[in-house]
Amino acid sequence: EADIARQALDQTLAAYNELQMALPMHRKYREVITALEKFRDGIAKVRDQIELYPSTFKDVTTSACT
Repeated sequence: EADIARQALDQTLAAYNELQMALPMHRKYREVITALEKFRDGIAKVRDQIELYPSTFKDVTTSACT
């Protein structure tokens, strides 16, 4: 029984160590996801503004900007 208890303790400590390393990475991923969602929303606002411009301009003298 002592051997089984030692193995259980070793496995528990190994699982805890993995959790201890993975938790900060998980938190950073959540920060990155939040930042990406804000970026996506900002791009959508820009796209909404650009859609207001006409695709062609009437009465222009040139087809290129100089």
